[in-house]
Amino acid sequence: MARILVLGAAGFFGSHVTRVLAHDHEVFRVGRSPRTDDDWRPIDIATAAPEALDRLLADTQPDAIVNCVGAMGGSFAHLVRSNVLVVARLIDALAARHESARLVHIGSAAEYGVPTERVPLPETAAAHPVSAYGISKLAGSQLALAARRDGRAETVVLRVFNPVGPLLPISTLPGRAAERMREALLAHRNEIHLGPLGAYRDYVDVRDVASAVKTAALEADPPPDLINIGSGHAVQVRALVAALGEVSGFGGAVVEGEAGSDRSKDVPWIAADTALAQRALRWRPAYDLRDSLVAQWESFAA
Repeated sequence: MARILVLGAAGFFGSHVTRVLAHDHEVFRVGRSPRTDDDWRPIDIATAAPEALDRLLADTQPDAIVNCVGAMGGSFAHLVRSNVLVVARLIDALAARHESARLVHIGSAAEYGVPTERVPLPETAAAHPVSAYGISKLAGSQLALAARRDGRAETVVLRVFNPVGPLLPISTLPGRAAERMREALLAHRNEIHLGPLGAYRDYVDVRDVASAVKTAALEADPPPDLINIGSGHAVQVRALVAALGEVSGFGGAVVEGEAGSDRSKDVPWIAADTALAQRALRWRPAYDLRDSLVAQWESFAA
């Protein structure tokens, strides 16, 4: 039985990763939480004193650490604090202790920016993010990759494409669409408003992401340092919203009159080449998009 620290355990990714790992491993959940369970460590990695991070590692003696901490929006300072500083301080703490625990860091497809061609992107594709979010996520991933190259920590970056599935937050477009549909159904309205839906995205179920994290964290041999996690297919956002309407029972109009997301409005198309994940992690998505939307709606409407 492995001992695993999950940072950001109360969040969207962290809660699913914790659930998967806790089936057969000892998991310590790290983050700001009102809970006082024995497996919770209420530490903010970005602000904790170095001595507190050292005690965290000494007390838990993890075999692996999963970093699910991250911010999708907010000020530049908030993005850097959540997406860059947390990674830097964690790597410093691992290096100071000469800690052998493997660090699995959750990256983002936003790190790639705009593809030059409409073909699935391999891990060797150039990364030119076009948003503050993407820039901050790339900086965190680059720190993790540099730590592995320099021998400071054994790191693996999973560059996750657009997540869907149960408990999806409303800060994402599918989450926001579900919220608007639920509100419309409750109010007997036949129209909702969203931003532009013409872009194409690669949607991957968060439960599949958690499965990839588990394999990357516990493989006996270190996986490659950077691995795409996606479905391998680009789906037009308009088609996803239409499918969500079928799942939810909302048959009204979808008006595309709002502003697009600052995170991705300049990216018209993106999809992952998942050949490396299939080869190195023996990983493939188990859920199709409709499965994910059904689970998302059921968790949202509960």
